[in-house]
Amino acid sequence: METLNYIEINGLLYPQIEITESKPLRKYGRLRRSYLKEHRTALYNCLVLKDELFAYLNEVDDKAQSLLDEMIPKYAAHFGITEELKRTDQME
Repeated sequence: METLNYIEINGLLYPQIEITESKPLRKYGRLRRSYLKEHRTALYNCLVLKDELFAYLNEVDDKAQSLLDEMIPKYAAHFGITEELKRTDQME
């Protein structure tokens, strides 16, 4: 287990934590982060302290994006949506 270093400010000890962010978060990573902050604060804090938050959020974002990329063509085929239909009658 890795030990934390602390810094004293005004008589209080604060952990020195470096957060590394590998790539910018996209839509689903940001949504998951806000959910964790609001509803699962213990898990959020554990991930931050272990410096695993951004790796986790990027993994969630990649999985959600790949599922979306699979679903859109299936829905388009199921409902008969073609490029011609989108070009001629967008409301339909």
